[in-house]
Amino acid sequence: MRRSALHLSLRFLETVRKPKLHEVDDSWAHSKLSPSEIDLWTNMSSSDRHHCISVAKNVEKILPNEQVVIQAALLHDIGKSEASSSALFRVFATIISFFISQKLAHNWMNSRALGRQVGQYLCYPSVGAELLKLAGSDPFVCAWANEHHFEQRNWTVDRYLGRILEAADEQTNWKSRL
Repeated sequence: MRRSALHLSLRFLETVRKPKLHEVDDSWAHSKLSPSEIDLWTNMSSSDRHHCISVAKNVEKILPNEQVVIQAALLHDIGKSEASSSALFRVFATIISFFISQKLAHNWMNSRALGRQVGQYLCYPSVGAELLKLAGSDPFVCAWANEHHFEQRNWTVDRYLGRILEAADEQTNWKSRL
């Protein structure tokens, strides 16, 4: 699973900074999503929505006519809405992720209390993909939500589009640091 220390550190800083989500940006995101996707979107934390809007706007600069790819950028972190959103919890869960297998994290999703929360956070990409499937999202959007932390060689999505999404995500992390 691709999760660089730099990427994780910058996302942490962005979460702690709690950037203001502007109504115009949230409305822009709503204009790109279906009603069932908007229902999911509104459950995300404002810092996650802010991040995803930034990623989507970076994608739109490169691919202005690829609405499905823009939707994938907006919804790639949707699974986090099902897990605890405190910054300290995310740090705790991420540290644990370096010591357990993905299979164990999935098993924890069915456990109780803290293990369940950790499992849900660590497995948020697959949780998000399932939420998006149930919402009727495009298969590309579902696949990207599931695969956005995979190594490129393991993607099922178009690699050109995946690289644009991945670069937009990394670029957003750098911008939020400045």
